[in-house]
Amino acid sequence: PRFDVHETKTGYELHGELPGVERENLRIEFTDDDALVISGHVGPAASPLNEKKTPAAPAAAAAAAAAAAPRQWQTERSLGEFSRRFLFAQKVDRDAISAGLHNGVLVVSVPKAKRFQPRRIVV
Repeated sequence: PRFDVHETKTGYELHGELPGVERENLRIEFTDDDALVISGHVGPAASPLNEKKTPAAPAAAAAAAAAAAPRQWQTERSLGEFSRRFLFAQKVDRDAISAGLHNGVLVVSVPKAKRFQPRRIVV
């Protein structure tokens, strides 16, 4: 899937087109310190073409159903597994990442980690 990645002062925003992806078929995880992986599965849309035929149907009924079913002329939608890996230029706060899926668009907010601030300890 296609993603837009924007950097702001405080973090990164990822916007990805995921039409047909259900929340339960989507995974967002860190595989190592700086690689965010978004993966999942796009299943076929519900249609008469995707329905299972019963094996016990008589041959004449099966032939009539096959003749009445529309023929598929072209397939442009991608189905199956997908995976995208994103690397960030700066350290990120892995515990503060948030994500939402609305109308087929995944939005992931990845805040940058706070920079190390030197601190003097008084003895």
